Amino acid sequence: MKIVQALVSTAVCGFVLMLAIAAHAESTSNQGYATVVRLVGEARYSAGDNVWHPLTVGQSLGAGNVIQTAATSKVDLVLGDKIPLHVNQMTPAPPQLGGYGLPPALTTTAHATAEQNVIRMQADTVLAIDKLLISNTGVDAVSDTELD
Repeated sequence: MKIVQALVSTAVCGFVLMLAIAAHAESTSNQGYATVVRLVGEARYSAGDNVWHPLTVGQSLGAGNVIQTAATSKVDLVLGDKIPLHVNQMTPAPPQLGGYGLPPALTTTAHATAEQNVIRMQADTVLAIDKLLISNTGVDAVSDTELD
């Protein structure tokens, strides 16, 4: 009788432990983004409807977008989650130094790190983002990416 109770309690504990491990290992998928971290020259993007918009640093694009670089242009994209922007305020020169009293200009920068997936688009290049999903498994992030 004691052997049966021990076997049943061991089986119940094993089942509960298996459920806990399965719940912890369950992954969540999120929409990934291609964030522009560097732009030299001019580039544009479309949401797949052939309406083109200028591309800017810090802009995040998802699946279904098409990016095109102009001649002598380059674009660096970081694939993954959205990257926070850093807003830099540049103060103009005083009017007596040739600043003409213009309001301060705002520039944005975004920085990539070594752990991120970076794509560099060269001049006269077209890139379509067909699929970009990020799955967080709890231990690591796995990306499912399709580019054309």
